[in-house]
Amino acid sequence: MNLLYNKIYCLYAIMLGEGRLFMNQRIFYYDKTLDIEVYSFQGISQSFPNHFHEHYVIGLLEQGKRTLYCKNNIYNMEKGAFFLLNPNENHSCVSDDNSPFYYIGLNIKKESMKKHIKEITKKQQLFYFQTTICYDKQLQICFQKLHKQLLEKQTAFQKEELFYIFFTMLLECYSNTNLKNISEYNKEVEKVCQFIHNNYNQAITLKKLCDIAHLSKSTLLRAFTKTKGITPYRYLETVRINKAKEMLEKGISPLQTAMETGFSDQSHFNHFFMKLIGIPPATYKAIWQTNQYQ
Repeated sequence: MNLLYNKIYCLYAIMLGEGRLFMNQRIFYYDKTLDIEVYSFQGISQSFPNHFHEHYVIGLLEQGKRTLYCKNNIYNMEKGAFFLLNPNENHSCVSDDNSPFYYIGLNIKKESMKKHIKEITKKQQLFYFQTTICYDKQLQICFQKLHKQLLEKQTAFQKEELFYIFFTMLLECYSNTNLKNISEYNKEVEKVCQFIHNNYNQAITLKKLCDIAHLSKSTLLRAFTKTKGITPYRYLETVRINKAKEMLEKGISPLQTAMETGFSDQSHFNHFFMKLIGIPPATYKAIWQTNQYQ
């Protein structure tokens, strides 16, 4: 499958036994920031004959059952199965009863993988998945969040952060790459925190934080999360929300508050405020104004 440069939806109405109808949906999207192909199969019953890819394949079977033939082994895949393929590995995938399955995946070219691996290991070399099928709940949750963010075209900061967190977990557990234990990097983490507090109302990227700390993206993410118990992006958004609360308490409008606390738009601000505080910004502002005049 060639890497695609647009999001493409393919919908088919398929008749099952007893006249039941389900939608056969295939979604393909190329993410330019990370240079990877993102795709999902929903309600597909197709079998795939023996073939190979020149890129890495990372997939998750979200629903259904499939049988995978790969490297002279037979794997009976069920819900929650991770599918890890190295370039040029012959494989075929079939359904014994022709029932539909739901699958999300990433295709990553070798050239792109080298760049991502360098961010994690500081060495521009390819690795080898030592496991073809695995079941890992923590990895599954992280992958589903990442896949959703990629299809929803979230900010580059969010995508990169979650991508490198996911990939570090993947490499540590299922590849031949040895990752050294992360050092504390306390001073570097505190420097990043100070920068965030001083510049929360500006557009901040993961690259900018890495430049300040003089660390790779992967190392900063691991060190920051280990030290603070929270990712840099969530730390930034929390600082912004705390500043926003102060402004709303002073009677400043939600729109102006969103603009002055670094949120890209009011919709994004409203969404994250609700997620973190539990009520809309306008309601929060009204509550404080009511309390002031009682």
